Amino acid sequence: MALYVNTNVWYINAQRNLSSETSALTKNNIIQQAYLAVLAQASQRPTIALSLSGQ
Repeated sequence: MALYVNTNVWYINAQRNLSSETSALTKNNIIQQAYLAVLAQASQRPTIALSLSGQ
């Protein structure tokens, strides 16, 4: 019975870790896509980059 409980605890912790890592990966992918979009626009219009940076 103890092995079964320990296995369930391990599985639940693994699922939580997977969820946390998936969320972090998704967040980082969104940030990277936004960054690349800004760079693409900045390469087309240098004034966009200056206005975004507050200069």
